[in-house]
Amino acid sequence: MRVRVIGVGSAFGDDAVGLAVAELLARRPLPAQITVARCERPMPDLLDALDEVEGIVLIDATRSGAPIGSVRHLRAGEVTRANATSSHGFGVASALLLAQTLGCPAARVEWIGIEAGPRRLGDPLSAAVADALPEAAALALRLASEIAGLDARR
Repeated sequence: MRVRVIGVGSAFGDDAVGLAVAELLARRPLPAQITVARCERPMPDLLDALDEVEGIVLIDATRSGAPIGSVRHLRAGEVTRANATSSHGFGVASALLLAQTLGCPAARVEWIGIEAGPRRLGDPLSAAVADALPEAAALALRLASEIAGLDARR
């Protein structure tokens, strides 16, 4: 099964965390079934990234009131219900719903949210969010491997 890990984000401080996790994973050797994409705009970038895969792992900044740098795994089906916590809110959920309507083959969607601090254009990731990158990347790889039917310990 083909799986794409998709980092969603923008250049606004901690809002770039999804992109940073995608960059971290893209530098690693990955199984052929797993690819990585960066999406700075839920529409149309996310729609394009959903093409030709059966499963996806989305990584995005969240703002739910949890401690900054907290990593959360939202199960399949929770993305549309959790759109209010995503820093991209309606955009990610809408892109996923549109993809389903258009017949996107992604049968399984998992979402990793990293709690972000304030958004300021040009700021780097906060220390707490930067410290969460390895945990989020490991979780993304584990979920992608599970979806693809691979042994994640390899």
